[in-house]
Amino acid sequence: MKRKALVIILLALIISGCHKTASNLSYDINAENLGDEVNLNLTDLANSFKLIPLETTEGSLLDNQTEFYVNEDFILAYSENGVFKFSPSGKFLKKLIGLGRGPTEIVNFSGCIFVVDENNDLLYISNRTNTGTYLRYDLRSERFIEPVKRANNAFGYFDIVNDSVIIVSNQLSDSKFAVYYQNLKGEFLSGLTNTKKFISRKKELPQICILLKHDPQYYCWFQYDDTLFQIKDNKLVPYLALTFKDHRDNPPEETLKDGDRFIYYQSGTPSFLIIHIEIVEDKKSFFSVPSGGKGYYLLFNHFSGKASKINSFTDNFIGATKDPKTLSQVDILNPFFLKLSPNGRIITAYYPNQIKKAIEKGLNNKEFPIGINEQLIEINKNLQETDNPVLLVGKIKDKI
Repeated sequence: MKRKALVIILLALIISGCHKTASNLSYDINAENLGDEVNLNLTDLANSFKLIPLETTEGSLLDNQTEFYVNEDFILAYSENGVFKFSPSGKFLKKLIGLGRGPTEIVNFSGCIFVVDENNDLLYISNRTNTGTYLRYDLRSERFIEPVKRANNAFGYFDIVNDSVIIVSNQLSDSKFAVYYQNLKGEFLSGLTNTKKFISRKKELPQICILLKHDPQYYCWFQYDDTLFQIKDNKLVPYLALTFKDHRDNPPEETLKDGDRFIYYQSGTPSFLIIHIEIVEDKKSFFSVPSGGKGYYLLFNHFSGKASKINSFTDNFIGATKDPKTLSQVDILNPFFLKLSPNGRIITAYYPNQIKKAIEKGLNNKEFPIGINEQLIEINKNLQETDNPVLLVGKIKDKI
């Protein structure tokens, strides 16, 4: 009897400690009353850092909105005026794709989604102005190759599952699928039914679905919903349920009102998940800058199943601290304070003025190897104000 009682107690502790629901398929998190809070540092999330100064030439000038993709073989820079390729050490190699209507150009880079197929050294590009195909660029031969026809003319998030399958989160308002699969011939393979609806002008429509990848697992979330779903066995399985005092209408109304909430999940890591929650305080200015909303952030640990509220984030390489309470006031459409790459890296771009200020304050020498600090000081000696950024690249920790 004592042994049986002990087993029951242990089971109860396991269930309560993991905050799992009765179905044992999802984590239940009270998003308004977490208890745990964290002051997050860059080194809490990543290690094995290296500095990469990107060469500056007339043909490789990057703006401060540039996004980066880094692997062992090359660095890609996606800016508003092109796609640039650098060597692993930062040497400028070539402007791969320009802005325009020529054979190696794209009409508009705004809103483009870039996906790298590392197994085949291919760059896939989804563009709002080209809804019929996925453009493909061969990174070895440095040329466009035959595009892939889309099975559905929707502009949505996508990823390359393997050498023959693309997964897409469908953002067509009249589609019955939340997520679907197609092959490289443009043929529809299968789809996961979208059961999430919302009301727009008295009409019931499917909610937009957004795809996430936490390698090797895929997830998705919906624009007016509080649950993150895992794509498992060709089903949408509830994974993380955020609970709030105020319940949503079912189905919710599209019409914005004070007190509404929007939830955003950041993809890119199998060990942790950053969640941004934005509450509407002034519906008239919610989508303006600064926004009429009140935002906060959660850090969810995939291994422990626990979530903490993020009080602050400090880039402790240069000593810059960001207050999450004010981050969403800058850009509600891009609310995350970390750049997480889908191949397991955190990428931080430092521009010359940031580097000079950090070194002047002596803030670049804490919790990092002496060598990497000396490298930054040496780089700074020859930095010009218009130079390209220096990248700090770290590998995301397997566990936090």
